[in-house]
Amino acid sequence: MLGEVRQHTEKLNDHAFPSSYDQTKALLAQHKAYRVNTKPQLNERKLEGETQHASVQAQLRTNKRKPWTPSEETAPHTVDAAFHALAEAERVRGKALRDHLAQQKDALHKKYADRAQNTQQWLQGIKVASNDQSGDLADQLRNVEEKSAELAAGEPLKETETVYKELEQSGLEDDNPYTETTYDELATEADQLSSALNKKKQFLESQIAAANNKTGLTPEQINELKEAFKHFDKSGDGSLDKLEFRSCLQTLGQTYPDDHFNTVYGQVTNGGEKVGFDSFVDYMAKLMEDTDDAAQIKQSFKVLSNEQPLIRKGDLYVTPLEESDVAFLTGRMPGESDQFDFATYTDDKFAA
Repeated sequence: MLGEVRQHTEKLNDHAFPSSYDQTKALLAQHKAYRVNTKPQLNERKLEGETQHASVQAQLRTNKRKPWTPSEETAPHTVDAAFHALAEAERVRGKALRDHLAQQKDALHKKYADRAQNTQQWLQGIKVASNDQSGDLADQLRNVEEKSAELAAGEPLKETETVYKELEQSGLEDDNPYTETTYDELATEADQLSSALNKKKQFLESQIAAANNKTGLTPEQINELKEAFKHFDKSGDGSLDKLEFRSCLQTLGQTYPDDHFNTVYGQVTNGGEKVGFDSFVDYMAKLMEDTDDAAQIKQSFKVLSNEQPLIRKGDLYVTPLEESDVAFLTGRMPGESDQFDFATYTDDKFAA
């Protein structure tokens, strides 16, 4: 038994603990299991030995014989010393494990807090840099595009997510004494910043387009046209095919018979296969400069509405418009209860 006790003592005196929080937690669980299962068994065997030793001595005294003197290795004081050493090793190891676990928990919390703070500073840096208005519009656009690319790469956010997952796996994501910022909050902030950068990019692009074009359109008008163009550019290649161009025109109130539309399409594409954004803007600018065309737009809507001053959503379902196209149009026309004011819409957006 003493050999087993000394083996346990040697194991308990081994304080080469792992660096992993979860592994240390598992060691602490093993230590508790030792105290619940192994320790009582050892104590029970020690008690049995003591009882047997006392019984032998009592019988010897009864028979008036000399007391039995066990060997030094099995003597009661040797056994007591071994068990005392075992108890001390158990106490020291338990405290060392708990201290080590607490240090690892603290280190993980600090590690995440540092990453979270770094990510917050990184997001703030992108926000400040993207608002830099020094330089011309092209410089500002390049700056916003660079910051958008940096945000999309998201290295600091990825590092923070990795550490946060370590906390989650160990059940330590809550009650961090060093920060209250969660990874979800940082991810949401990054998404919001990405959306803001995209809007700023679109604004700068429309400003640049307005500055470079000679159509006389305002930046707001160009931005409106760009939004419509992108909506119908289903392939995302920066151009409209014949069907997409016709759908876009109809959403903007321009409906033509097939032969007339084919003529318009040939003019806008200059004999090509697709309509580029610049050509689209040039064509729409001509329509906006022509009050007769503005009247024609209203007349087209009026035809669809059966000569009514307001148009219903159902009246807009004409080939080749799809559900998303109708939603795009009704989302911009003033009105309610399925009664939309196409005249005001045309005046606001397309009249000279």
